[in-house]
Amino acid sequence: MNAEPIPLSALPRPTVPPLIERLLEHPAAQPVSEAGLDDFLAQPGEAVLFLWAQPARYPEVLDVAVVLPELVAQFAREGTALRIGVVDEASERALGLRYGMTRRPALIFLRDGAYVATLHGMQDWQVYVERIREILASAPSRPPSPGIAVGGPSGACH
Repeated sequence: MNAEPIPLSALPRPTVPPLIERLLEHPAAQPVSEAGLDDFLAQPGEAVLFLWAQPARYPEVLDVAVVLPELVAQFAREGTALRIGVVDEASERALGLRYGMTRRPALIFLRDGAYVATLHGMQDWQVYVERIREILASAPSRPPSPGIAVGGPSGACH
């Protein structure tokens, strides 16, 4: 018995969690895909890319989605406007590799399109504020590479 092939449009698509959709409604937020990254990077000023995929595996991503608009508001009160690029799930892996991210959730900070630093996971409020202040005072740098482990458990190469 030959079954008809299932068209791609009939396959289930990942759903965007409501907290991510709510984040995308924030005035400072915009969706970012791999194809649209250059447009996002071309915009001047401070920005943060939010890598949030797989909330079932990384439940902290939803916590970060809630806190991120509050952080944007905090730094706006301090005189720094932050744009939020919410990376879509389909582009998350490629953009994560581009910026050397192997852990999720990740906040990748950029200035005028150049990499500055990354924060991983959910943090206490004061830790976020202090680290972001340090990041905003830092110069752009080269993004980390994902790296390949070459040593054993002791870290020694063979």
